[in-house]
Amino acid sequence: MDLNTATIKPVKTSALALVETSPNPFLKELSLTFSASGTYGIVLMDLSGRSIFKKSLIADSGQTLVIRDKVESLPQGIYLLELNHKGEKEVRRLVKVK
Repeated sequence: MDLNTATIKPVKTSALALVETSPNPFLKELSLTFSASGTYGIVLMDLSGRSIFKKSLIADSGQTLVIRDKVESLPQGIYLLELNHKGEKEVRRLVKVK
């Protein structure tokens, strides 16, 4: 391989990778900060797949969504956050503490 003529391909970064979820573990609220504008689907589920919170929104870059009402009363445990954007789906594990 000739390093002088090698082609470097850009790495495709998913917009979902640019969604910051904090804090994890969470206690009374969960924040999602979007680094890319667009339409997002958000589903928070327990480990059995039961939907606890579901929302579709059009987010601007830098916008933060704070989820309080649905998470404060949840029992301690592991939850799944499903993010959907432009046909891509990502599932993240979140921990709820008391």
